[in-house]
Amino acid sequence: METFGQRIRPAVDVELQSAAAAEAAGQSQASFQHLDRAHVLRQASTVQHVRVHVRLLSWALRHRARREARGQALRIVGAVTKTALGLGAYREHWG
Repeated sequence: METFGQRIRPAVDVELQSAAAAEAAGQSQASFQHLDRAHVLRQASTVQHVRVHVRLLSWALRHRARREARGQALRIVGAVTKTALGLGAYREHWG
């Protein structure tokens, strides 16, 4: 049986690929908007949650957005911690 995280991954992948393409085209705001959409999609999946926050951190570092980078680093720690506590497995199963 497929988990929610597995079912949502293709949609998250599309947004992450679109973000990379926009970034490569020099469209930083469009890139961030795609990352933000991926962020909304992934909320019920810890694996996808961490994956998107890592990409958001990478975006922030490339654009020297210090405040955004600090926020994303904290969010990554929070998402990983939820997984370690088993909260991610609960959300994956019931999402």
